Amino acid sequence: MPRLEQDFLHADPVGGSWSLAWYGARMADCGSHGLSWSHALAPEKIHLIFNLGGQAVVIGQSTRLGIAPSTVALCYPKGDTIATRLPDGSNHEFVVVSLDYKWLVRQLGAHGQGLHPFLSVVLGDDSTRAKGRPVGQVRSMTLSEKDMARQLSDPPVDELAQSIWYAAKVSEIIALYMFRPRGASPGEPFSTGRKRVAGGTARPEITRPTRRLRPPLPQPRLFLRNGPHHFSAVACC
Repeated sequence: MPRLEQDFLHADPVGGSWSLAWYGARMADCGSHGLSWSHALAPEKIHLIFNLGGQAVVIGQSTRLGIAPSTVALCYPKGDTIATRLPDGSNHEFVVVSLDYKWLVRQLGAHGQGLHPFLSVVLGDDSTRAKGRPVGQVRSMTLSEKDMARQLSDPPVDELAQSIWYAAKVSEIIALYMFRPRGASPGEPFSTGRKRVAGGTARPEITRPTRRLRPPLPQPRLFLRNGPHHFSAVACC
């Protein structure tokens, strides 16, 4: 019988407001009709999917997603969802971060103006939610996100520290993926916004605080017969 391997990574130890799980399947285990992973996408939860390998589809009420290898997907199933890993000739591996909808509303309710449009639709009340609009986004995964997904499945800390480490990573994920990037317009979609942060336009924003914290390098002098010559500092990136 084709089967999907699952490794439950961690969950909120208090209220069960978030959880993380790793899933994998070998190419031979997918069979000719694919492999179901619907149980990984519980309704009324916001799911962030780091899809490291394999193709998949997600079909449900207001949800239509086609997920390719090396992509990140956000989805919010409002009811039962049909999720299938496709027999595309490759191994499947992905990490799912699941956030409870009601808990996220309490956490982010006061920050509505800074949320991604996707989250504004999901977290709004019944009068403001877009009816009939697909609730899901997918985009290419950056190298740093691949590293994050690998770390989530293999944390670099001792087992006694994993509760603290996972709680910190979930907070980081919420800050990175639930809000618009700095400088993005309110209408900028999930895909272009995150790509822009991962690309060159975000680099000045990252290096500026470093310049403030780092003291200026002294310029050494070399005295030759013709007088002092100054070396200029060269920043290597």
